[in-house]
Amino acid sequence: MWEEAQEGGEVPQEWRDFERTELQALTIRGFHPTLVPGLLQTRDYVEAILRNGGWNKAQADRLAQERADRLKNLEDTALTFVINEEVLRRGHGSSNILLGQLDYLHDLMEHRRIRLQIIPLSTLQHPCPDGAFRLMLLRNGTLIGHEQYLSGVNVVQGARAEQLVELFGHLQGEARSPQESMQLVDTIRRELR
Repeated sequence: MWEEAQEGGEVPQEWRDFERTELQALTIRGFHPTLVPGLLQTRDYVEAILRNGGWNKAQADRLAQERADRLKNLEDTALTFVINEEVLRRGHGSSNILLGQLDYLHDLMEHRRIRLQIIPLSTLQHPCPDGAFRLMLLRNGTLIGHEQYLSGVNVVQGARAEQLVELFGHLQGEARSPQESMQLVDTIRRELR
């Protein structure tokens, strides 16, 4: 499978599993247009989203715990995310859940665990991708992209993954710096208190 991936063949089936792929990643870059990215979600935020989507409490609890555990397993992975400002202003469940999520993002940013950049509401040149996506540079040098749509996940390599790298760069170019983004998170936190 490794040889096949190196030669530009189809992405091996086992790499389609995010968790296994994440463990091989040196870097993970991601964009989500409507939600806080999964790795950065608090348990309450995950549960509120899933419960609103019709999941039962047991399913929501299980997935929330899995997401929290995934971040712990990525201590040596560089994590960079871009999100839209409206993501930080849209509550799921309650304003207390949103405040808890913002507190968590602040802590991750303050301890330099993640690099987060926020695209302002006033941006006129937003690259506006159709859905969420992630890019992972694996330890063997392979670049893999995961494009997420309502219909499912598309796993890509090669030219399409390189296009996602370019798109991610455009998103970063329109976003606030990490320091300015942390200041915005703090401003919204104060507004909610």
